[in-house]
Amino acid sequence: MSGLLEAFRRNYAANSEAFNRHDFVAAFAAAPDDLVWEPMPQLVDRQRLEGKAAVIEAFRGIADAWPDWHTELLEMTEPTPGLIQLRFLGRGTAKISGVPTETRFVQEWDFRAEPLTVREYLA
Repeated sequence: MSGLLEAFRRNYAANSEAFNRHDFVAAFAAAPDDLVWEPMPQLVDRQRLEGKAAVIEAFRGIADAWPDWHTELLEMTEPTPGLIQLRFLGRGTAKISGVPTETRFVQEWDFRAEPLTVREYLA
């Protein structure tokens, strides 16, 4: 296991509980201020979020629409040096309709260039 993957795994373990209780400030505390996030269009109405504050605000919107939204990590790998890939199962119930949803998706954390960029897509 690379040093990056090991450090990321430790950081993820420390912050995933905060994420799942929707404390996004705590969950993203270690993220750089210039973080760039390219979210799944199914969850966020923008293709690109620039800055940690924008990312936190977008996740607050998701939590408002799906109050019980939570993720379960299925796999964490480093397929290419500097690129951490996480596979998730996300579950939640829509606030307005009461319809439950379950989504498998991938996040790629790209540490190879600045700013740190996270890309999400359906698995």
